[in-house]
Amino acid sequence: MYYNDIINENRPQHNNDAFAAKHPRMPVSDRAKIFSAFAALRTHEPTAKQRERLTVHKIELSPDDAQCVSDALVLIKERLRLGEETCAAVTYFVPDAERVGEGIYTTVKGVARKINEDMGYIKIEDKSILFADIYRVSI
Repeated sequence: MYYNDIINENRPQHNNDAFAAKHPRMPVSDRAKIFSAFAALRTHEPTAKQRERLTVHKIELSPDDAQCVSDALVLIKERLRLGEETCAAVTYFVPDAERVGEGIYTTVKGVARKINEDMGYIKIEDKSILFADIYRVSI
C-alpha cells in the first residue's frame, strides 16, 4: 500500500467491537496528559515569562522636576477649588509585585476629580495616584 492510497482515507471506526472495548477513545481534554512526561523543564516557562516582563527602577526626581510636578498639582487643586473641570495626564510608577524596587511607568489621562493632600494622592477619573509615585503631570 502506498501513501497516495491512504492519504484521503478516513480514520478507522471501531464501534462496539473488541478493539473499542479494550481501547476506549480518550477525551480531548485528557490528551495533553500523554505529553506531560516530555515537559522536562517545568520551571523554564514561568522563569522565561518573568524575564519577558520589562521593568525599570523607580526614577528619583530632580528638584526641578519635583517642583514642576508640585506646581501642576497646585494648579489642578486651585482649578478644582474654583469648580473648573481640569483634564490632566499623569505619568506614574507602578511597583512590580515580584521585583522589589522595580516596576513600570504608566500614564492615565482624564478629568481630575480630587486632590487629597492629607493622604497624598490625586484622583484622575477613578484612579487614585500617590504623589510619591508621580513622575510627570501635564494639564
